[in-house]
Amino acid sequence: MRIILLCQVASFAFLAGCSGSTTVAQPFTAAPQIVYMRPTASGPFPPGPNNIPWEIAVMNLDGSGRHQLTSDGKFKFLPQFSPDGSKIIYTKYLVGGYGSPNAQTDIFVYILATAQERAAAA
Repeated sequence: MRIILLCQVASFAFLAGCSGSTTVAQPFTAAPQIVYMRPTASGPFPPGPNNIPWEIAVMNLDGSGRHQLTSDGKFKFLPQFSPDGSKIIYTKYLVGGYGSPNAQTDIFVYILATAQERAAAA
């Protein structure tokens, strides 16, 4: 779990540094949060083609306030906050799982203010 969180924080810091701006976007919530992948059952780490669902969740930087956002039983991967912190974008496996040769994925957006998920291309 710590590795995922460290990777998420590092990737967010990298993306913020690539924006060409010296201003870091403020999070949508009052307290800064981390978005991460949460396994819904015990299974191997890292995730594999075993089809164990991983959902999207957030928590405060100190580890408090853990809250699962999605719950449709599909495998989700690499969540990231939008620059303004109001949305989360991630890959969702519609068929199969990570490492499956027949996996089918799409990019989804979760809107924090409305708790709605939609395909990015919709």
